[in-house]
Amino acid sequence: MGVVLLSMAAHTADNETSIRILHSAGLVQSLHMLAALIALARSANLASALFVLGGYMFAGALSLLIFAPEIFITGMAPVSGGLLILGWLALALSELRRK
Repeated sequence: MGVVLLSMAAHTADNETSIRILHSAGLVQSLHMLAALIALARSANLASALFVLGGYMFAGALSLLIFAPEIFITGMAPVSGGLLILGWLALALSELRRK
């Protein structure tokens, strides 16, 4: 999904604001899917789940803002950002426990 959003930012967005929003959504989603894979490899399952859920929710929220603003869910982006932060904290705690 992240690659699709980045592609849309580069090729289909019709104004600078849409380009920036889609680019941000694509980067956040792509980077957190990579983080989820790394967390899985480190047996940090909670962190991985939070990265996946938060990444898709964040990308979805910003996509709705651009493509379907009439059904945009206020608060979805901040909640998803909180899930991503919790994912990083869960990963850090998992790593601390490994030592």
